[in-house]
Amino acid sequence: MTSESPDYSINSLSTLAALPAEVVNYDTSQFDSLALGYLLGEFKNYRLLECLGEGGMGQTWLAEELSGDEAIQKVVVKVLSKELCGNEEAMEEVRRVFDLTGKLRHPNICATLGMKKDPVFGWILVMDHADGGTLSDWFHAQPNHENGLPLEKVLPILRPIAEALDFAHSKGILHRDVKPGNIMFSRKEPLLIDFGIAARIRPENVTNVSQTFGRSMTGHASSNSGTPAYMAPEQMMGQPQTGRADQYALAMVLYELLAGKLPFTSDSLMALSFEKARFSPEDPKFSAAINSALRQALAIIPEARFPTCRAFFDALSTSSPAPQPQPVPKPAPVQKTAPAVITVPDDARTFAEAYDRIPAGGKIIIRPGTHKVPKTVEIKKDVTVHGDLSNPESVILKGGKDPVFKISAGYSAIKGLSFQNDGDPESEYSSAVQFEAPYGLLENCIFTSQGGDGLKVCAKNSAPTVRSCIARNCGQFGIAIFRGASGTFTDCEASGNARSGIVVRDSGTDPTVEKCRFTDSKEDCGIFVYDGASGTFKDCEASGNALSGIAVIGSGTNPTVEKCRFTDSKEGGGIFVYDGASGTFKDCEASGNALSGIEVRGSGTTPTVKNCRFTDGQSFGIDVSDGALGTFTDCVANGNIKSGIVVSGSGTNPTVEACQFYDSKESCGIGIVGGAGGTFTSCESSGNMKSGIALKDAETNPIVADCRFYHSKESNGIYVHNGARGTFIGCETDKNARLGIVTAASTNPTVENCRFADGANCKNGTFTDCEVNGNTFNRNSTTPTLKPETALPKNSTGCGCWPSPSILLIIVIINIIKTIQENRKRRYNQKYFENILNEPKK
Repeated sequence: MTSESPDYSINSLSTLAALPAEVVNYDTSQFDSLALGYLLGEFKNYRLLECLGEGGMGQTWLAEELSGDEAIQKVVVKVLSKELCGNEEAMEEVRRVFDLTGKLRHPNICATLGMKKDPVFGWILVMDHADGGTLSDWFHAQPNHENGLPLEKVLPILRPIAEALDFAHSKGILHRDVKPGNIMFSRKEPLLIDFGIAARIRPENVTNVSQTFGRSMTGHASSNSGTPAYMAPEQMMGQPQTGRADQYALAMVLYELLAGKLPFTSDSLMALSFEKARFSPEDPKFSAAINSALRQALAIIPEARFPTCRAFFDALSTSSPAPQPQPVPKPAPVQKTAPAVITVPDDARTFAEAYDRIPAGGKIIIRPGTHKVPKTVEIKKDVTVHGDLSNPESVILKGGKDPVFKISAGYSAIKGLSFQNDGDPESEYSSAVQFEAPYGLLENCIFTSQGGDGLKVCAKNSAPTVRSCIARNCGQFGIAIFRGASGTFTDCEASGNARSGIVVRDSGTDPTVEKCRFTDSKEDCGIFVYDGASGTFKDCEASGNALSGIAVIGSGTNPTVEKCRFTDSKEGGGIFVYDGASGTFKDCEASGNALSGIEVRGSGTTPTVKNCRFTDGQSFGIDVSDGALGTFTDCVANGNIKSGIVVSGSGTNPTVEACQFYDSKESCGIGIVGGAGGTFTSCESSGNMKSGIALKDAETNPIVADCRFYHSKESNGIYVHNGARGTFIGCETDKNARLGIVTAASTNPTVENCRFADGANCKNGTFTDCEVNGNTFNRNSTTPTLKPETALPKNSTGCGCWPSPSILLIIVIINIIKTIQENRKRRYNQKYFENILNEPKK
């Protein structure tokens, strides 16, 4: 296949945002060595089968993934150009897209499988293989397609795509380039591909018209953002976008399939914008209901469109195509009839009665008061249920042991209600409300279950939108999300529950939780993520809980936690990462907790912690132990009772960069004990009660480079004792209460190119190119190795000491007046230095 061939076979990312021209216009000869049978990947486990094309990012191949010598599946591999791999800004954009789309696991979304390393070509992108051609190919192969296709032939293809888009939107992700070329078939199933210009549904990410590049027929860069003919007006104008922008594009795809062509003829963006502003579907080949649904989905104002893509297709499903007519007069606008409304208790005595009577799409209004619901009502159709939005506590639906609502299908919007039940502590599914439907809305509701959970979301791919809700005083968890569910939880609160405020469990479970508060859990933590779950937590707060603010436990557990606060835990720490879990913590704060700010424990535990603060804890700021790893960058631990950071236990080996540890009230800034290691780079330890850094115990052996240890109130800058080792390179101590460095007997640190402004007392160790000023360098019975061996007086290549200022003045005076004999001066200095070198440490 030539480089000009369309790259249709994958979720290609060929429309990746903002690639500069020098990255796009690369030398194609760099791929000349790629051929049938070539093995790619770090483990040579991707065997190339066929070149599919070449785009702005690199060359794309059909490949088979190998396990040993056995082919286990076909995949698509994009080999990135060396120009792209060498451009860090562009690679950040690649990672951004993979971060956004990597979690989209849906049967009608072509999955991205990961970024892999190749020893020759650098980064490669691996994606699912869809082998059935595009929707555009399928459409043009249909007989008489130029006159359009019937609705019943198109709906089975596009409805799954609508559901896939709604799923992406529930994850906070826009596609932004829905068109026939980005819908493919695999085993006759339609798949949505190419999230290459995907963005979060946030104004700051989608307000500007980004540029996307591909290689044209002449090899030069061409640009656009999305595909103009299908783009929503707000996207063309660079305005904020929501999921309704994707709905517009999908509606335009549907119109094209039904009409046989797009309704626009203009080539320029400005003229096309004017055409879209005036367009209102009134095609005589369509039924009135189809035209009405298309008009709403293609409304120029986003708020006038359907709330979801599914709602749009539900409206289409109730319509039927008109008979193929001769041209008829333009129909009059169709007046939409209002959905049925039932009020409880005015029109129906109970909610169950109202639900049985309400048609799909109807609305139930519940008056203030307590309404008994003795048996669970299963919600299976589209329905809106309203209580009192301003005071949900005034409208109570009260059940027994079972859930009040079980929401299992349809799209329900439930607002302004309080759900209460007795619950059943012995049942896994006991809750006030149980949600299993793919989508739905819960807004301004209150959930209380005396023996169960408040709200339970417990079905794979279930993704409700939950806004401004409260789960309180429950006998178990406030909010429970598990079995692969997700959903978006915004401005919610869980307080006073017996167990955690929110629990997220099981592989594939991946909610988005923003601006929520989890407080006063009586027996457990505020946020509990375990058993392989993930999730995104942003701008949340966990305060006053019995145990940790957040606990992340178990191999494969990997949440993203940003700008969250974990305070005042009564018996635990702020953040607890344990038993092989990972997770990313960025811009978080843990303060005033009963134990450490963050505790990282267990072999294989590897969190990434960046720009976080751990303050005023009753124990350590950071506690890493029992073989854990982890990366800590630009963090601060101050005002804690014990050390700013303690690293303990054999195999414990964190990476700590550019962190500050100061004002520990009873102990040191950095403590490394029990055979632990670790790498500390460009850190600072200041104002701690004890040493800036203390190493203890045999096999303790960290690497400490370019660090500063200042102002220890009662002790030394560096203290190595009880058999510890360690390597110190380019470090500095100053203004400590005692000495810059002390090494006890039986220790053996390696110290290179360090400066100890406040003296040293070293019984053992290897010192190279160090400087010791202002006090003593004690060479006792076990003599450290010095290079050169003569450490006195100071010299440029080895270790040395400066005598006290008064003796310096005497020496200067002696040199100036030149009245004392040179031999006498040497004898005086020798006697003086012998005295101070043997002076005991104060």
